[in-house]
Amino acid sequence: MPDDSAGPRCDGRYILIAESVMVPLGSDPHPELSRVQGKYSGSHTLSGKACSSLRGQVDGNDVYAVYFDAGHSVEKVCELKAQYGGNARSLNNDADFSDPC
Repeated sequence: MPDDSAGPRCDGRYILIAESVMVPLGSDPHPELSRVQGKYSGSHTLSGKACSSLRGQVDGNDVYAVYFDAGHSVEKVCELKAQYGGNARSLNNDADFSDPC
């Protein structure tokens, strides 16, 4: 289920991370990602290792983002945040973890 290959690139676009999924190293992420993604119709998944503006690992777990893509629109990502909560983030390789909302 991680659809990283079809996911956005680290080009400065914005995503709303609706939920982060922690998966123990070496475990199959698919069951938990499917469960969480099922709560967010139209969402996608992305490995936290995809861009340096995401967290790849926390406390010995791999991190995956269940997210909505907002393109390059700050307005759109902030609308998504108002709807779902979560964390707005720019996908970049500058290790910028700031929330534009």
